Amino acid sequence: MTEDDRLGEYDRRGNTWPPAKMLPDTAAYKELIRRREAQVMAFDDNQDRWDAWNNLVKQAIMPSFTPLGYKLMDVPKDLHAKLHKSLHDGMNTDEETEEGGVTQVREIYVNGRPNAEDPSGRPTFVHNGGLMNEVLHGLKSIHEEWAGVKLTPSIAYGMRIYKNVSALLMHIDKIDTHVISSIVHVDHEYDDDNRPWPIEIEDHDGNVAAIDLKPGQMLLYESAKCMHGRPKVFYGKYYSSVFVHYRPAVWSMVETDVEYAIPEHWVDAIEQHPAMEELARYTPKMQMSGTGMINLGGFGFDSVILENEMLDPIMDEL
Repeated sequence: MTEDDRLGEYDRRGNTWPPAKMLPDTAAYKELIRRREAQVMAFDDNQDRWDAWNNLVKQAIMPSFTPLGYKLMDVPKDLHAKLHKSLHDGMNTDEETEEGGVTQVREIYVNGRPNAEDPSGRPTFVHNGGLMNEVLHGLKSIHEEWAGVKLTPSIAYGMRIYKNVSALLMHIDKIDTHVISSIVHVDHEYDDDNRPWPIEIEDHDGNVAAIDLKPGQMLLYESAKCMHGRPKVFYGKYYSSVFVHYRPAVWSMVETDVEYAIPEHWVDAIEQHPAMEELARYTPKMQMSGTGMINLGGFGFDSVILENEMLDPIMDEL
């Protein structure tokens, strides 16, 4: 598909930027999207910018289902007990296999950079298909009550086991199947309990929370709406969770909807948009790796929401 074809479909669908309707329909969320746009437009590399625009557009066109975008809860005790036993029965046996194809996971840091030649830090899996099916269907009503909609199960996969010095870049999940989700934390072993490995998530107001899940807790979240990841480095022996995903029972959004909603100016040099260029000076500088995002030159993910009254006239111009 050529860019002219894509833009023709953009027009045919009546798309606009920013979208005519964004949810939540709040000043804070609109400000988050505008500041993220300036942050994204600051990328020099076109592929990085395209990947970042995909994340941005997902945030903008996805509906919201909850006020905040996430909620911390306890896993039913009997279900967690089964997961815990299955994990420890399977670790360090033939049941533990290497996982591939997870582009947001960075593993094995050598002087702050991932060493792709060493596979020992890549995540592994302990598979238990019957138990994953029990998780997916057993937790469905909890997710429905939280999201306020009837849901269709998509997938539950795990148990994924992260290894020492892993990091998971900030990202947004698939728009077609990973809409209402949870991370079910099974168990971990830190080198130092005072140095945890939190999940970081951006809420609908642009605030970034760092949540240290305890074994037997789960984080419900709008995974195709809220940026999330573990951008700091994990120090420990293992960290294992299950990932549970649902979509609304009535749902038609697919990934191509995102591509067709990216506006024409995505490819412009930021210098062509002086107000946006000025705003970008006040947003954290980021780098892309695949579809994942992380602070430039370090680990972490800083909020684009900064308390600075000087930004008000800039926002008025955008």
